[in-house]
Formats: sequence, C-alpha cells, structure tokens
Amino acid sequence: MIPIMNKVYKNIVTSPVKYINTFIIAKNILQDINKSMIVSRVKQIVLSSLIFISFLFFIIISLVISFSIKYY
Repeated sequence: MIPIMNKVYKNIVTSPVKYINTFIIAKNILQDINKSMIVSRVKQIVLSSLIFISFLFFIIISLVISFSIKYY
C-alpha cells in the first residue's frame, strides 16, 4: 500500500513541474511569434487555445490522480 501511495505522491509532485515546463516553453514560442510580428489576432487565438489545452491537460492529470488514489 505504501509504495503505491509513494508512487502516486511522486506523480502529484512531478506532474505540475512538467506542466509548468511545457508552459514556459510555449511562452517562449509565443514570444518568438511576437518578435516576428505575426498578426495579433492569430497570436490571440494561439494563446487562448494553448490556455484551453493546458487547462484540459491539467484536468486529465487530476482525474488520473484521483482515480489512482480511489482504486488502490
């Protein structure tokens, strides 16, 4: 029981770190887009879809964590 909980805890700790890293990479890409002066509307669409996708990703991670806690 304890090793499984330890694994779940490690997932809870490492998942947000990966999430933040991908968000930082995406932010750097958006800054590059801003430097190359693409239309601001396109940048806005990209930003909103990126936020939406990352939000969905975070919800999926939390669901997986809750299911793994529930079934062990």
